Amino acid sequence: IKKTGANPYLYEQVNVRDQCSWAHRSDSEAATDKAKLLVASGVARAWSLEPLEEEYISVIPRTLVVGGGIAGINAALDLARRGFRVYLVERETGLGGRMRQLDRTFPTNDYAESILTPVMQAIEAHHNIQLLTSSEVESAEGTVGDFRVRVKNFDQADQLLEMEVGTIIVATGYDPFDKSRIKEYSPDN
Repeated sequence: IKKTGANPYLYEQVNVRDQCSWAHRSDSEAATDKAKLLVASGVARAWSLEPLEEEYISVIPRTLVVGGGIAGINAALDLARRGFRVYLVERETGLGGRMRQLDRTFPTNDYAESILTPVMQAIEAHHNIQLLTSSEVESAEGTVGDFRVRVKNFDQADQLLEMEVGTIIVATGYDPFDKSRIKEYSPDN
């Protein structure tokens, strides 16, 4: 669409092959009915599309990564190695997140510690990364490319650090699913 000079945001695709022909091989009538419905829905959606224009904005070349688990560590390292200044904020006193609680990882059965130790050392040694443990984001305001963030450090009498960043990555981890908190899965039922 771009090559024709038309606005690429005025495009809608319907996947009849995967969602109809292949999914309903044994029932061609149902496949045809579903295909008609998908095409009609696609045409209706196409009527509601509006042309968009791409816009380029300047971005402060600094990033805030919230969360010092394996995802946050890897994000921080990737950006720092590309020359960006990175602030890595972790609520706990150390890095590693949930992965610190694991013995081995799937599917390679590698020891979690053998994966975590080198990347944690790389974080601490990298000149483009400022590690802020025992800290959490108190506030963030601004817009894409230009954020003002306040980070509170618990160890230093609730010291506030203010920073300007262009991007924010939130990698705050997870809590395991506790099925006992859901009535349908309660052992009493």
